Amino acid sequence: MDRGLAASRERAQALILTSAAHLMGARTHILGFHVRYDPSHVDSARGALREARACARTLLETEEIDWFEAKASLMTGDHARARECLEAIVNEGGARLDAARAILSQLPAVHP
Repeated sequence: MDRGLAASRERAQALILTSAAHLMGARTHILGFHVRYDPSHVDSARGALREARACARTLLETEEIDWFEAKASLMTGDHARARECLEAIVNEGGARLDAARAILSQLPAVHP
């Protein structure tokens, strides 16, 4: 494998993991109850995902980026963007196909 390609894939994978960590840390609690998602963590995750998308080289990486972007979008109430990301996963027929379909079935319809 070309060293540049390998470095790009490694960078994409590291950024995907970084975004996942930010999203996991976004949930804020009071007395053990979910209150909201910290927008600074969600924004940090989205920034990492944008960078990851720029250097992603495989469908698996793209699927992971779409998955975490959908999660970030749901955290901020952007159902239209979440739907776009989940539909991309379904269209590619990736490993998260069933999970994406299940979430799509629960999303409210998006009207232009």
